[in-house]
Amino acid sequence: MSNSIFIYIAFLLLFITLVLWVLLLRAKIQVLQERKGSVSKSKYHQELGEKKEAGKKKILELLKEKEEITNDDAQKLLGVSDATATRYLDELEKEGRVEAFGESARETKYRLT
Repeated sequence: MSNSIFIYIAFLLLFITLVLWVLLLRAKIQVLQERKGSVSKSKYHQELGEKKEAGKKKILELLKEKEEITNDDAQKLLGVSDATATRYLDELEKEGRVEAFGESARETKYRLT
């Protein structure tokens, strides 16, 4: 009987070790996947930032050609929504690169400062 108890305990310890090893391996895989995801997300955000800066640069180039533009001009130039064009123009205004003028929000135009 003592041999069977010894074998039972040995198999039990082997099973526990195997379970712990699998759990540790899963945790390592999860950490690696999270790291990969965060790299992809930061690359995505970097690309978005580059796209935004390129759009703002195009707006400034258009303003050099024309004395003033509207939000619609920026939309058509960049092929973006009204909200995106407004956001780009607002950022340029906050940066002090353009100024907004007009009697109402609908009639707002932009020019270089």
